[in-house]
Amino acid sequence: MAKATIKMIAEIAGVSRGTVDRVLNDRPYVKKDIADRVRQVAEELNYTPNAVAKALKTQKKAVIAVIVPPRDNELFREVRRGVRRAQKEYEEYGISLELLTMKKYTIEEQERLLHEVEKKEYHGVAIAPFDALAVKRAIKRILAAGTPVVIFNTKVSGLDTMSFVGQDTDACGRVAAQLMGMKLGGKGAVAISIGKRNISAHISRAAGLEEYIEQNFPRMAVVDDFENFENDDVAYRLCWGTFRKNENIDGMFVTGAGLEGIGRFLKETGRAGKVKVVCTDFGRDAVGLLKEGVVDFAIGQQPFQQGYYPVKILAENILRGLEPAKKNIFTMVDIRTKENIDFSFVGEDDVAYPTRKPARKAAQTAEEA
Repeated sequence: MAKATIKMIAEIAGVSRGTVDRVLNDRPYVKKDIADRVRQVAEELNYTPNAVAKALKTQKKAVIAVIVPPRDNELFREVRRGVRRAQKEYEEYGISLELLTMKKYTIEEQERLLHEVEKKEYHGVAIAPFDALAVKRAIKRILAAGTPVVIFNTKVSGLDTMSFVGQDTDACGRVAAQLMGMKLGGKGAVAISIGKRNISAHISRAAGLEEYIEQNFPRMAVVDDFENFENDDVAYRLCWGTFRKNENIDGMFVTGAGLEGIGRFLKETGRAGKVKVVCTDFGRDAVGLLKEGVVDFAIGQQPFQQGYYPVKILAENILRGLEPAKKNIFTMVDIRTKENIDFSFVGEDDVAYPTRKPARKAAQTAEEA
């Protein structure tokens, strides 16, 4: 029989996991009959508290490993900010983090860091994995050793991890197709620039766009796609070849990086504003090209949340044995144009409150008047 968890107790007792946690930790504000029922179910299931949580009570640290791409990856700078926010929230409970940064954004480098994780006793692992057999095998070994894993940003098949946090990338592609159809009046030729084919998010976005066009726009078609390896110069060169083969391309969908090179090509060839462009993420190139009118729409994916929630999920599992209610935690498919690209979601660190001193001075000035 599987080891009893707080989630199992909650389901059988018909209460929330928070209630189970309060009962088992002798916290107040739970009715006696409910508390008795929870304890009875826990006893019947032979529930034993999480060993790591017990160790934390004696000031022993629990360590979570977060594997991230190199520091020059613009998207993941915001992911790192989310990771640091979660770290601040849980460090007082004895949770610490090791941010393992890839030297190169390659399968081999990610596999190397996963091997390092296997050698140490981490209590949880978060990773945005490549869709590669070697990476999947390493993650499966970590899972088999009993270490919980949360994947984020890019979802891959064949892994039974605790959770996935990130964009529904198929939905992103379908939304991109809707936007493209609006700009092109439902007819025209579209090309797709794929960042890396071994990043499943990039492939899934492209597939979502193609499927939606096929189902809803009979006079539109995807005529070409190319992999730019997330390199602007490569994207620039490949655009020349793509447009030589298909001179009348009306729209481009950019599923990952390489946008600067594509924008450069469109401007140099006089196609900027004529070829409609939908891109992903709100990096500096996307913001600049939106404002110039080279890009029509940018679709974001809330990278801060993709850093914050994996750490939170693992920390709650370590401390209280909790697991997320949903296996897939999807972030927003966030559409921006040049009219709203400067707006962002307001977080605690973004709110600037006036100090009390100027307010008093303003009141005194009013009284003097």
